[in-house]
Amino acid sequence: MYILGLNAYHADSSAAIFKDGKMIAATEEERFRRVKHWAGFPSLAVKFCLKEAGISLAQVDHIAIGRDPRAKLFKKLLFLAKNPGGGFRAVKDRMGNARKVSSLEEEFALIEPGIDVQVLKGKIHQVEHHRSHLASAFFASPFKEAALLSIDGSGDFTTTMIGTGAGNKMTILDSVDFPHSVGLFYTAFTQLLGFPHYGDEYKVMGLAPYGKPQYVDRLREVIQFRPDGLFRLDLRYFVSAKSGIISYGDDHIPVVAPLFSDYMVEKFGAPRAKDEPLSEYHKDLAASVQRVTEELIFHILTHLHKRTGLDSVCIAGGVAQNSVANGKLTRNTPFKNVYIPSAGHDAGISMGAALYVYNQLLDQPRCRTL
Repeated sequence: MYILGLNAYHADSSAAIFKDGKMIAATEEERFRRVKHWAGFPSLAVKFCLKEAGISLAQVDHIAIGRDPRAKLFKKLLFLAKNPGGGFRAVKDRMGNARKVSSLEEEFALIEPGIDVQVLKGKIHQVEHHRSHLASAFFASPFKEAALLSIDGSGDFTTTMIGTGAGNKMTILDSVDFPHSVGLFYTAFTQLLGFPHYGDEYKVMGLAPYGKPQYVDRLREVIQFRPDGLFRLDLRYFVSAKSGIISYGDDHIPVVAPLFSDYMVEKFGAPRAKDEPLSEYHKDLAASVQRVTEELIFHILTHLHKRTGLDSVCIAGGVAQNSVANGKLTRNTPFKNVYIPSAGHDAGISMGAALYVYNQLLDQPRCRTL
């Protein structure tokens, strides 16, 4: 059984191919396009995977894409009703992108002309973004059972998802909806610190050790820890609820809209100019943002451990790429064992979607030795 997994029309576009649950190849489209975070359809990555597997597209049994336009549709419409104007643009952009995801046959026909697109259409499975993240971590992990956390900016209207995994099945326990997002919190301050491009968050993580976390208490007003182990943003600090977050032009390069509001500027100062030197304040703010983000991850995981009673945890999503936080997990939470996939970011969606279809939907046994 061959399963082709995709992350398409989303940053870090990628493809992966599995035979009987074992990965043969996986790669990001940017490796071929030479454009960082390329976000179109991963046609060259698909061709590479098919070549590595030694098969044609027609021989693929299932195609899994890590997006589900139907996920939380009611909540999307409710958000649209509460946020007219800019909110309409945000949802409209996402729905336009979702339409591309729902009609992949034309892209595949360009890869293999003459292929029966109707037969191909019947092979496509749409897997919700965060379930794909969770699958990329749990089904590839060495754990028979584990608590699960997916945490990032947003995907399919969800920003954080928790659950459990046992054998070849995952169970979702809870989630946090857009616009309340740890990823957006970190990105907004990344922009305020003068790093405006998609993927610049690593610069804040690298800057943090040069400062002192003196603004933690003030930041706790921006992102508020809830007693149930989750969180909410104080939306006065953000403009994300009134405009699109990430847009993609004809060049398929992701562009992040400014996320910080005038209120954030009033409370934390003007954004650092392009050529402005990094001050002690900038370093201290970076240290504080990193510290609060770490504490929030510990908060979520501590409550997740209490809720599940499991000693192992699998984590994925863009925020799971914060390696500084990852190195502190077993010292600051009750979890004894941690698994984070090498592609915890959105490129790993292609692997996760394929594994979700193979294990969760088709009920096939996991191939990782347990």
